[in-house]
Amino acid sequence: MFGVPIHTECNSQRRVAGMLNQTEKKTMEKIVCIGERSWQRLLERVEHLSALAQRLERRLTPSQDDG
Repeated sequence: MFGVPIHTECNSQRRVAGMLNQTEKKTMEKIVCIGERSWQRLLERVEHLSALAQRLERRLTPSQDDG
């Protein structure tokens, strides 16, 4: 999603025919999914705070109509 490669190492004793144990694979998928959701919420929060800051700045900036 974010273009960041995920590097995982697997203990050779845990490999079964070159594949990760199903439980480990599901666990890694959950970790990645939770991580993506966390980043998405963080980005949404930053966008929201940025919009609030812009509104506040407009409200506090004196108007230039006094001419």
